[in-house]
Amino acid sequence: MDKKCCDEAFLFVSEAFLLVSEVILLVSEAFLLVSEAFLLVSEAFLLVSEVILLVSEAFLLVMQSRGELIVGINAIAKELAIKKIPQW
Repeated sequence: MDKKCCDEAFLFVSEAFLLVSEVILLVSEAFLLVSEAFLLVSEAFLLVSEVILLVSEAFLLVMQSRGELIVGINAIAKELAIKKIPQW
């Protein structure tokens, strides 16, 4: 009877350790899922930031081209104005 009692106690302790291990595994998996969710959100923010950067660069290129166009038009206008002034 003593051996059977020890075996049952050992089995009970082993099952308790197994349950604790399974709980720890579930908690670890939950942390992993939360970490993956944070990673996905971070990647989404990174993509949005890259899109904003690309739009900003495109806007800068348009403004730069527009500025160069205005400078070119002003230079042509000045040249035409000088040619139209009658020479005395």
